[in-house]
Amino acid sequence: MEQNLISVIMPVYKTEESHLRKAIESVINQSYRKLEIVLVDDGSPDQCGAICDAYAGTDNRIRVIHKKNGGVSSARNCGLETVTGDYIFFVDSDDTLKGNAIEVLFAIVQKTNADIVICSCKHVKEKNDDNAIYDGAYQCLKTVESAEAIKNLSYNIHVFDELEPTAVWGKLYKKSAVQNLRFNEKMNVGEDFVFNYFAICKAKVVTYCNLKLYNYNFVETSLMNNKIYSPKLMRSFEELVKFAESQKNSEYFDEVIVRSVNVAFTIYLKTPEKQSIEKNEIEEYIVKYRSSVLTNTKTNLKIRVALVLSTISFKLVRWVFFKTKKLVDCKMKLDT
Repeated sequence: MEQNLISVIMPVYKTEESHLRKAIESVINQSYRKLEIVLVDDGSPDQCGAICDAYAGTDNRIRVIHKKNGGVSSARNCGLETVTGDYIFFVDSDDTLKGNAIEVLFAIVQKTNADIVICSCKHVKEKNDDNAIYDGAYQCLKTVESAEAIKNLSYNIHVFDELEPTAVWGKLYKKSAVQNLRFNEKMNVGEDFVFNYFAICKAKVVTYCNLKLYNYNFVETSLMNNKIYSPKLMRSFEELVKFAESQKNSEYFDEVIVRSVNVAFTIYLKTPEKQSIEKNEIEEYIVKYRSSVLTNTKTNLKIRVALVLSTISFKLVRWVFFKTKKLVDCKMKLDT
């Protein structure tokens, strides 16, 4: 099999040392060898930068970029500015890959002529990451044109079990699909969706793969678990609204609105009660599109329930969400 150069971009910031080492080593040890590995140290105040440099000293495929802290989107953009590969793959610095993940994904590209290949992921806890070589059994593919892929992205349709349509990790992009695309650095919620939306619009063919080739490390640092409110949330909302409004003349406007309302709810639930001006602004946006999203038959059940509850009271939406989340968290603790 002819090997094209594949660029792997890993943004690094305040990652626990053991996680970072596992992440880097899972890329270094890929069975697909023709890699350009770009580690972007996003101004991490700890030893992350030095660890990256040490690995670069042992493998000439690794290049380390040290930059002032600007957030994950800024770090990914920095990587995109410098890569030279024919294909691009993003890995988060606390996640790992199956030993032949990139080889399998590239073989799928060659088989289906896809511009983007998306694999499923395995949600792992700290000590249970799985870097074993995938043996080739039970592979199932679904190849679609970009119009259907946009719908899968916008409606968050999991084509296969644990396939994350909106994340940028777990996807092999042909460089032409992301040429000149950059992440919106003003957003820290919804930026992956916007990036993937434009990438899929540029693509002709997208292939989904059921294989769990990407190990997603489940840690309690997600946005909904972070109790500190950040003004970046409202900037994310404002940028989200701008993006949605810019697509008014697009054939995918209905899909964009469904997803933007979904993301708006995420931001709303993270916004404290005392931020009344911000809350009211988000509520107005949700109400503006509530009817059209409810009448869209592809809107998922969670958003439908939230929208129906919002007709009674937005406080009721918050109460139900946090009550449900508390029950789920309790169950997870019991299961561990």
